[in-house]
Amino acid sequence: MMFIVIEGIDGSGKTTIAKKLHEWLRSRGYEVFLTAEPTQGIIGRMLPSDSLSEFAETFLFIADRAEHTKIIRDKLSKGYAVVCDRYYYSTCAYQAVYLAKYFGGDEKTIDYLLKVQKPIIIKPTHAFLLDIEPEEGLRRIEPRGKRVKFEKIHFLSVVRKNYLYIAEIEGLIVVDASQPIDDVFRSIIAHISE
Repeated sequence: MMFIVIEGIDGSGKTTIAKKLHEWLRSRGYEVFLTAEPTQGIIGRMLPSDSLSEFAETFLFIADRAEHTKIIRDKLSKGYAVVCDRYYYSTCAYQAVYLAKYFGGDEKTIDYLLKVQKPIIIKPTHAFLLDIEPEEGLRRIEPRGKRVKFEKIHFLSVVRKNYLYIAEIEGLIVVDASQPIDDVFRSIIAHISE
């Protein structure tokens, strides 16, 4: 089984790396399923939303993941390698910013969100955190034009801190995403190839 997750704040290069990884694995003879969260399924298309409460949005992300995990499990059972651009770590890192006031801090909120999701997730064989300063991430996404609600410097600073905590307790491999994209990719390939 090969289930690889790429995580990081906005502008860290997740989607680019996931696509490069998809092509690299295919070139080595793997059947590969490239996927992302939120999905384009019935629940995922509602996300993110400015009109939902913090709890409603959080649990819709988790509901979308529950459906997505069924698809991932099916692909893995059929022998596919799966590459996922964001997974449950994202909900913990991002939604903890909104929910921390209810749980007494980011770390307690992350611990709660990890516990809630445990029954529905599949642990990846490899999980990478593309770590980058929020200022650099936002500079990279500037050409996209309009930003989504998560793409603010203070918010992403807290998300990055949350991700580093998650990496420590969940064993994500932290990769310096400020490097050129080809260097980031080589670093990830080196870990997968070990």
